[in-house]
Amino acid sequence: MGWNCKICGTYNEDTDAECIVCGASRSTAEYKEPTPTVSKPSTSSPPRTVTPPSTTTPPRTTSTPRPSTTVLPRRVRHSRYIGAETKKRIAKVIAFCLIGLSFIAGQVLLYVFFGEKDTVFALTALIEKSGNADFNTTVFIAVMTVVGAIAGILIYCDISHLVERRKYAYVWLITLPYCITMVLIPSLIACLAFAFGVVFAIVKKYGAIKPFTIIYVALMAASLIVFPSVAAGVSNDAPESIQYENATYERAEDGKYYLTEYSGDNDLLAIPTAIKDKYQVGGISDEFKEGIEGYIFDLNFEHATENNQTLQIIAFNLTTDEKFPIPIRDDYTFYGWWSTNNRNTGKQVIDKEGKIVGNNIAKEQEVHAMWYGTDYTFISSSRDFNISNYGKYVLTNDIEMTGNYTPVGGLSGMETQSSRSAFNGVFDGNFHTIKYSISGSRRYNGLFSWVGPQGTVKNLGVNVNINVEFKPTSTQYYAFAGGIAAINDGKIIDCWSEGSIYLKSATLVAESGGIAGASGTDNMRTGEIRGCYNLATVETVADDAYAGGILGSAQNNGHIVSYCYNRGTIKATGVNSNNTAAGGIISHGRTYAKNCFNAGAIMTDYSDKQSIGGIIGFTRNTSEHNNFPSDCVWLRAKNCQAAWGIGTYPNDTTGGNNNGVTVVDKESDQALRILNGDTKEFILYDGQIRLSWELL
Repeated sequence: MGWNCKICGTYNEDTDAECIVCGASRSTAEYKEPTPTVSKPSTSSPPRTVTPPSTTTPPRTTSTPRPSTTVLPRRVRHSRYIGAETKKRIAKVIAFCLIGLSFIAGQVLLYVFFGEKDTVFALTALIEKSGNADFNTTVFIAVMTVVGAIAGILIYCDISHLVERRKYAYVWLITLPYCITMVLIPSLIACLAFAFGVVFAIVKKYGAIKPFTIIYVALMAASLIVFPSVAAGVSNDAPESIQYENATYERAEDGKYYLTEYSGDNDLLAIPTAIKDKYQVGGISDEFKEGIEGYIFDLNFEHATENNQTLQIIAFNLTTDEKFPIPIRDDYTFYGWWSTNNRNTGKQVIDKEGKIVGNNIAKEQEVHAMWYGTDYTFISSSRDFNISNYGKYVLTNDIEMTGNYTPVGGLSGMETQSSRSAFNGVFDGNFHTIKYSISGSRRYNGLFSWVGPQGTVKNLGVNVNINVEFKPTSTQYYAFAGGIAAINDGKIIDCWSEGSIYLKSATLVAESGGIAGASGTDNMRTGEIRGCYNLATVETVADDAYAGGILGSAQNNGHIVSYCYNRGTIKATGVNSNNTAAGGIISHGRTYAKNCFNAGAIMTDYSDKQSIGGIIGFTRNTSEHNNFPSDCVWLRAKNCQAAWGIGTYPNDTTGGNNNGVTVVDKESDQALRILNGDTKEFILYDGQIRLSWELL
């Protein structure tokens, strides 16, 4: 049963402690039927005679008081009306559905207007088109996300409060401007929502609904005019034209500024990438380009670290003494501006002092910054590939080695370790690729046969095709193969390998790796591989077959493999031995593997599959050396036969383990956090973990 309010006459449910209309407490406002009282006859008085009422009503006089009557509150039948709680739910659902639909409509309009499917925040596209480079969109979005969360709570409270008080008109006064703003400028909704959330929080407390509603609607109307102009950068921060160093730049539809007029007398006019580090410059307008008598140079700085703020240069006089910019690159010397990035096929247009030296210059052309390291030798083709043990070299172009390639420092026969020639110089690939092939019977297989303790190979990619079947005259000759080096005792940094590596040997041991076959083959020698990746398939076949995605095997305790990843399929097939091992990063050894990632399949044809691992095939004497990997991630690939991140030594019945290895089911931010530690070596790009330098 319910109860009636004697103040306003509203019927309330039995569970309502207050009147749903006037808010009066049930204990004081509940109407209760009066209980009729019957007076007992007096024993001393004669019995009361009840006279039937007369059928005629006597006339009413002014002196006769009108009998008071109690008006009972009207009882509302609950079954004929929608309950209060249902009304609340309906109003909330309608309000929030309208908000959601308006947001969708806003995003559709953004896509139609900007033509960008990934424009989630209108402000991002508006700022890009405004040329206002001084606005930190990322920080703004982060702050608005937090503010929007708070605003959402306040919105819910405001609507709920007004619905409870039957103020449905005010609910739509809140929702409608919100929806209009959502359609026009979705990125600023959190800010506006927070504003009216605060307003109605005050309303809820003090009950001043009408004046605050008027203020709110006025603020919303003003916001729709002011905020778009601020967000689009069409205020004083983004003028239609800019005067800068005797030149006029006009703002185009894409938000960038283009040179339209020049009144100076310089022979060289530099077009900056940005004016005052704030307004983005797009170059030269078509009208100005058609009307000038001069030469336009597009500058390609290629790995410059400084002085690359210039976008284009207009030369009104080719014999001028004015100079082109001289960019800076760490550990390199500027060699001039060339017509191509290949010293052999191109020609020098501007010398290393910045002075024009070329003849027959085109009216408009791109020129490339040419570099060489201090005391470095250029290598731009296979004809220049003459490497000495202690030289310094820089690659200026992708090259392909023809024929059956002979590794640097390695012969083709059964030379002993002492007869090898280690490379102890510096080879900088300058982010270019060398393609080569090796076949036949060779012991040391790779671009370098041996990188010595003082040697460094960096910024180099190889497209390799190694298909070797080594047939030695003695079992003492182990065989090695690696994309960069057969053996590495020095440093291999920021390198990569793709293609295929297949090494078969009739000797006791063969070791292969995507980057290096082995390390530390001489006592107490160490090496390092950092920031490298492998895409090549690696397969080793021998009595003792070792195959690793980055490194085949390590013969001592000091080698370090860090911030590397493998995506190639790694396979090791042992014929008669128990020492066969395959690992996603390292096949075996006492090696430190830190912050490495493997997404390649690990396989073997050997019957005992316990010595294969997602990161390391197995490690020797782990209780003594404690060289388990750390902060490594393994994404188990299809057809991968490895059961653990670290396999176990053959005949060790204790099983493998995942010490220092995290197994994941996808490449995600969780994996990045493990791999990166306190650095930013890895990034997630197109759903794949990559090294950050790959996208430079």
